[in-house]
Amino acid sequence: MTVVGLERGKNYETSDYQHIHDELKYSIRYELMQDVSKDTLTFRNEPDQQASPMRQLGFFLMGDGLGGAGKH
Repeated sequence: MTVVGLERGKNYETSDYQHIHDELKYSIRYELMQDVSKDTLTFRNEPDQQASPMRQLGFFLMGDGLGGAGKH
């Protein structure tokens, strides 16, 4: 079996995390997370509901870059 995993976004290097204590950039503006105003996923509470797009980040933070949110 051959498995291929596809990810999108930047491949961050160690040097990209030098200023990680910038609260405005990372905690308020979610710099390392997916911009849901440009690219989002849909959400529903029950299978018979119409799927609605997520427009704000909540507890589920989707990372932007190789490795996803787990990397951040």
